[in-house]
Amino acid sequence: MGNEKETNVVKSGESTAEVTKAARKQKHPRINLAFYADHLDYVQEAAWENRTSVTGYVNRLIAEDRIRRTEEARDRISKEK
Repeated sequence: MGNEKETNVVKSGESTAEVTKAARKQKHPRINLAFYADHLDYVQEAAWENRTSVTGYVNRLIAEDRIRRTEEARDRISKEK
């Protein structure tokens, strides 16, 4: 109990207003991404190997990149002093 995921399945007969209302309940902002075919294959395989979703894998890559860039910026600033 309590771990059930909400899904926004569009059923035949639902109005646009109902779908929009359901979309507002999403926990995180959404974007549409277009991948090169070989990149999509890679991301899907990597996500599967890591036992996560493609979204989870891409979010992890972004988080790791942000950490790396922050550390690089700190290093540059400390060297300038």
